[in-house]
Amino acid sequence: MKREIENKSKKKVIIKRQDECLRPSIPQFSVFEIIRATNGKLIAGSDDLSVSGVSTDTRTLSRGNLFIAIRGKNFDGHNFINQAIVKGAQAIIVESDFRFDASQGASRINKDNLSLKDCASVSFIRTDDAIGALCNLAAFHRRRFKIPVVGITGSCGKTTTKEMVADVLSAKFNVLKNKGTFNNSIGVSHTLLGLNKEVDIALVEMGTSNFGEIKRLAEIVAPSIGIITNVGYSHLEFFKTIDSICNEKYDLVKNLKHPFIAILNGDDMRLRKKAKTSKDLNLFTFGLKKTCDFTATNIECARGVLEFSLNKKHRFKINVLGRQNAYNVLAAISCGVIFGLNYKDIKNKLSAFIMPSTRISLKKIRGYHVIDDTYNSNPLSLEYAIQTLSEFDTKGKKVFVMGDMLELGKRSVMLHREIAKKIIKSGIDTLITVGPLSHHAADAIKTKKRSNLKVYSCGCTLEARGILLNLLRDDDLVLVKGSRGMRMEEIIEDL
Repeated sequence: MKREIENKSKKKVIIKRQDECLRPSIPQFSVFEIIRATNGKLIAGSDDLSVSGVSTDTRTLSRGNLFIAIRGKNFDGHNFINQAIVKGAQAIIVESDFRFDASQGASRINKDNLSLKDCASVSFIRTDDAIGALCNLAAFHRRRFKIPVVGITGSCGKTTTKEMVADVLSAKFNVLKNKGTFNNSIGVSHTLLGLNKEVDIALVEMGTSNFGEIKRLAEIVAPSIGIITNVGYSHLEFFKTIDSICNEKYDLVKNLKHPFIAILNGDDMRLRKKAKTSKDLNLFTFGLKKTCDFTATNIECARGVLEFSLNKKHRFKINVLGRQNAYNVLAAISCGVIFGLNYKDIKNKLSAFIMPSTRISLKKIRGYHVIDDTYNSNPLSLEYAIQTLSEFDTKGKKVFVMGDMLELGKRSVMLHREIAKKIIKSGIDTLITVGPLSHHAADAIKTKKRSNLKVYSCGCTLEARGILLNLLRDDDLVLVKGSRGMRMEEIIEDL
């Protein structure tokens, strides 16, 4: 299948979708293939066996699955090997420090009312790193399918953009995407293991919190199209500078496969500058500047509805909060056009879009309105949230509940104090901070002696909830936001 794409600047790119591979709906591997893909070693059982499906959680494991005993901060899959055998795992990947002892195994198996025969029918494969084995197996499976794969990353807006792109492309294609925000190596691997003959296009959101993670994910995913939503201050505890963050995000573009299509935020000069250094890159840009290929103008935001004109020709209307979502919508439109969709189909899909929960979504609780943006927070997304609250038209007062922004390293205090300036200018009536870092924003506001802005500082979400319940009245509007570790969603749940 060939599709010719032409954007407003008359660039042309050909995307050729390969014939479908005849693969089963559930990934199947021989033990020999698993050993080869993971660079593992067979320590028990046979390499002639085959598995159907891959699991890293015995609670969802099915008979015939491969069980990979991964380790995390608070769990060790090796402690659940017996359960995996009980539930019918056909093969099990363990790490190098696991010792397979037949006599000890028999003792443990008997406690689960299993026989030695049950254990003998299971193949055990040893690797140095179980998570690495999962990633390598996912990469092996991904290369069975010659279909377009879109990688998505950025400092904020990744999940919203992924969901919008998926909705748009679903007008003509069967789309596979990450579930929720499963964008680390484990989540990305499980997403790719969901590839089957029915999938036309895969969308893979990629997250990072340290150097080299995007490059590694791109090596696994092998994307042919890359979308970068933006570059902002996030995970500074590890990256130190915004240039380092940009370099990390841009690794997605540097690792693209043919036809090397990059869809970038054209308002970000760092991304534009880096794109100029990339050879053989088919570049498409989106943003608010006239120089972008996909430009939004005449933006209007009113009570949960975003409207704008695309390239002064097409008017779009989407049920989302905040003008910052124009960027996410533009990225989705760009991707739709590149895959040959007409503007009518794109409009129809976006008009029915529903915002993912905990991402600047509007709810009505009792007589007041709540904007739930509790999934995460960094300086860029926090600035967007303040702008959204400021522009929202309401009869009552505007209340902002701000939790700490985490993982900002040595600049944490400064960045929290800087956000105070934007809060003061926003017209917000009441600020409630939660956590020691947000307390610095409260202090910065108090020093300005702006008497009509009420400020409360809380040590926990329970305290903030108590203040809110006493404060809120009918027609009031409250926005709640904070980093994942602050558990700000508890405030909304309690309301």
